[in-house]
Amino acid sequence: MGSAAPAPQTATIRVSAFDGTRSLLSETVNVLFTIFDGFRTQVYRDYNRGASVSFRVPFYDNQGDDYTVIAYADKYTQAG
Repeated sequence: MGSAAPAPQTATIRVSAFDGTRSLLSETVNVLFTIFDGFRTQVYRDYNRGASVSFRVPFYDNQGDDYTVIAYADKYTQAG
């Protein structure tokens, strides 16, 4: 019997940001995304255009995978 495949080193988080009318934000909106892992370590913070963005993050296979994502854009309320 073969050995188990090694755990992946990274994972992908897909985030979609919506406005107050439940529509995706425009692709022209500059959104600041901040991502913390389950250990409360900031792993990402930068601006991205558009509402649907994918992020590569470390994969821990434990409580470190309990990610928090915070999105902020001018003229909108911050959400997480």
